[in-house]
Amino acid sequence: MIGFALRVEKPCGNCDDTALNGLRMVCSVGPSVVSIVEGTWGDFASPTYCPKGRYIIGARLKLEDKQGNGDDTAANSIEFKCSDNTIISQWPGQWGYWSLWTMCPSGTFVCGAEARWEVGQGNGDDTALNGLRLACCTA
Repeated sequence: MIGFALRVEKPCGNCDDTALNGLRMVCSVGPSVVSIVEGTWGDFASPTYCPKGRYIIGARLKLEDKQGNGDDTAANSIEFKCSDNTIISQWPGQWGYWSLWTMCPSGTFVCGAEARWEVGQGNGDDTALNGLRLACCTA
């Protein structure tokens, strides 16, 4: 993977915030866009790419802890690390903290991902994207 695009619901005041909703990744073959999760709320940004000739080797999430009776958002943003250690991002995220980096083993790169996503809760508290698992491959 050489790039990505996020779907983010920006803070909406007194409504039910969900923050990070969708993730698309860009494969170097094609190049083609792979939908990891489309999500429901907010808009997709245009893709952001690693520098030419580089590829994604790791990621970290910005996560908000459970808020009890407050408005939960879970994942707020994602940053990716490229093979030259460039960090690419699209949205800083409104709430939470950055997790530790999850990196592919040396000599491998991100070739796919799986997202954990909560379906809409009707009148309940929606969180949307909750987690991300990376797949790493060799050339």
